[in-house]
Parts: sequence; structure tokens; C-alpha cells
Amino acid sequence: MAFTIGRFHTDPKEHALTKVAGELTFSLDVRAYDESHLRELEGAVHKLAREIGQRRGVHVELGTRTSADVAPSHPEVVAKLTAAATALGIATMPLASPASHDTATFAVAGVPSAMLFVRNANGSHNPREAMDIDDFLLGAAVLTGWLAANAMS
Repeated sequence: MAFTIGRFHTDPKEHALTKVAGELTFSLDVRAYDESHLRELEGAVHKLAREIGQRRGVHVELGTRTSADVAPSHPEVVAKLTAAATALGIATMPLASPASHDTATFAVAGVPSAMLFVRNANGSHNPREAMDIDDFLLGAAVLTGWLAANAMS
């Protein structure tokens, strides 16, 4: 599972050194590898919000829920990408992602899909991303090897 806080801020008009702003805006991204686990996690988030609200005497409004289908990577595509990396002498580390990247749209539509992740010193979706171009080129080489080996299948 993944649980990410994407936004966490108060209204800048209410900022002051010794003032409680009165309102906090935040976003939660809760993801899981299967639908039942995702429902369980969502229930836990709602329960926690209620408990915090009651304990602190505040109102917690979780807002509009958005969602995407859970779409695991296709095992055969993952195996072939791993084989392409191995053939090039590139070390791999299996890394599952419950993220609803564009690949999830393809997977839900029945297109066998997987993702290649390129290491990044500061993590992805970070304004200070620090991907090394050599790592990017290794990822591109793996994708090229996979395409060459599977173009006609």
C-alpha cells in the first residue's frame, strides 16, 4: 500500500507568527494492490478522521473522493523487462507500485502493462528530483531491448 500526503497547508492570508489559522487543507492519496485492501484502508482513514475530530474538537471534512482502478503489472511483461535488463547486464530491483499511472488505464482495458522505474535521489513527484542521466539511459536501454525482443510477438 501507499499512503501519501500531497498537500498540507493553511490559507496564506491567515498566516501569522502566533496565530492558529483555523483551517488546514490537505490531500491524501491511498493506494493498494487489490480492491478489498483499498476499501479496508479507506475505512481506516475515515475512522481515524472521525476519531481525531472527536478527540480534538475539530471538524474533518475529507472532501470529494476520486479513484482509479487497481491495476497490477502483468507478470509476463515484468518478466520480459527483467530479462531485457539481465541481457544488458543491468541490475534490477522488483518494485511494485499501486500507483494509478497511465499504465493502469491500459491494464484495466486489458492491455498487458508494466512500468520501468528509474532511480531518483529525491524521489519522484518532488520539485528537487535528481535523476542521473546515465540511469535514465539504462532504463531506455531496457525498454529498447524489450521492444526489440517483443516487437513481433
